[in-house]
Amino acid sequence: MQLPDIEIYVKNTTPELIEEWLDDRFDNIELLNKEGRTHQYNADWEGMSIPIMVVERAAGRAFTSIWFNSAETPWETDIECARDAFDFFNTEIRCNGTFWQEEEAADNDWWQITHQGEGIISWQE
Repeated sequence: MQLPDIEIYVKNTTPELIEEWLDDRFDNIELLNKEGRTHQYNADWEGMSIPIMVVERAAGRAFTSIWFNSAETPWETDIECARDAFDFFNTEIRCNGTFWQEEEAADNDWWQITHQGEGIISWQE
């Protein structure tokens, strides 16, 4: 099932590495705006325009959020995106492991991918 958006959290990375990863996956990537820790991009993929927001240190001091505000991405789920990111960044990646809706109360269960494997964790800040 294609999700309405994709979001992952990458541990200990830089905006430069994120841009390199994005550039490898999309036809074109353009930085639209940078304010403080927030970077807004637009990417082209298979004729679609995809808004992307990157927020450094979005979760604690270690995790950077990468949010694709579109159902049209190279991945069908957050977990597929997280696995791809893990292969590129070679660092811990976290994401929502299940589909949830805005009106539902979000819980603390997250999908984590590390060198030790992957699975559900409880993520509380």
